[in-house]
Amino acid sequence: MIVVRSMNLMDKVRVLIWILLSNRKLLRSLLIIVLTVGILTASSSTTAYGDDGRDPDPEPGGI
Repeated sequence: MIVVRSMNLMDKVRVLIWILLSNRKLLRSLLIIVLTVGILTASSSTTAYGDDGRDPDPEPGGI
């Protein structure tokens, strides 16, 4: 792909989106990567409290 230096940012973004939407194989692989990263991020934040499922102890001096 030849990129002209005089293209502004919106034109570059449009070209990249057009390439992604026209190439089904590339679009599918990027979608799988995004979903995998999202699932890994969500699962790591839900297991941060521990494996037993209990909430952490409240801070002393609470209401």
